[in-house]
Amino acid sequence: MSFVNIKRVLRLGLVNFWRNLWLSLGSVLILTLTLITITVSVIQNYDIRQTTDAIKGKLDITVYFDDNVPESDIKDLQSKLQSRPDIKSALYISKDDALKVWDTRPTTETIKGLVTQENNPLPRSLQLRTYESESLETIATLLKSPSLQNKIRRVSYEDNKKIIQDLIARNKDITQSGMISSLIFMIISLIIIINTIRIIILTRRKEFDVMRLVGASDFYVRAPLIIEALIIGFVAALLSTAFLYIGILYDVPIVPSFSQYFGSGAQAVGELVSQNIFLIFSLQLVIAFIITVVTTIVSMHRYLKR
Repeated sequence: MSFVNIKRVLRLGLVNFWRNLWLSLGSVLILTLTLITITVSVIQNYDIRQTTDAIKGKLDITVYFDDNVPESDIKDLQSKLQSRPDIKSALYISKDDALKVWDTRPTTETIKGLVTQENNPLPRSLQLRTYESESLETIATLLKSPSLQNKIRRVSYEDNKKIIQDLIARNKDITQSGMISSLIFMIISLIIIINTIRIIILTRRKEFDVMRLVGASDFYVRAPLIIEALIIGFVAALLSTAFLYIGILYDVPIVPSFSQYFGSGAQAVGELVSQNIFLIFSLQLVIAFIITVVTTIVSMHRYLKR
């Protein structure tokens, strides 16, 4: 096909989009909502996974000992735990070390004064870090052995375990709800775009028949509809990306930031979106083009027969 014919097809597609502006805007708005829903769902799931991984990397087990346990027994347990291949570090915290940590806590001087060098009820402890968070369960089970029950006052693992379980449960719920919402909006988009193309074809059927009678090829008849669908997809992706970017720019909580909520040190959602805005636009554009082109081809196959 010559450059002149390609230029004519592109121009006809643009003219048809403007001529069917109100029909096209309905498709654009629904497709924009679909892209926003899909993008928000993906970003939110990524943020939760990132937050979970960051928190897992900071998790440790703190083993608190009774005051009557000899320090030699604690050091012996420290040595045994440190020799395990799954233990990254086993830090011994004495009463003096615990007091120093206590003095740095953000509380009133009156409360801090309850614990002094002479009157120090803070327990000695071992702070254990593992190479893999999955090893925490194994270490916690080991510390529950009968030989250690009369020495250990408390193990902090259960508190950390609950955080991870809550995050995983939350991640699962949000993933499912995001997938359902995305699927619903995608189905609505498909239906509306199919009906939009169908109405365009039915209202211009005589025009298509005349074009064929004067010798227009099947490609010349169908190509402008594809161009029109691509324009709908492009405008929808542009609006969706602009909505996300403006929301981040003016600090609108479009996507809840779990990394910020849990203080995990993971990359914030706003920073994530702003740094990858062109990638987000490109992916939205691909999704929009796939939806619009597929629905247009289906509509043409059904309603634009020779």
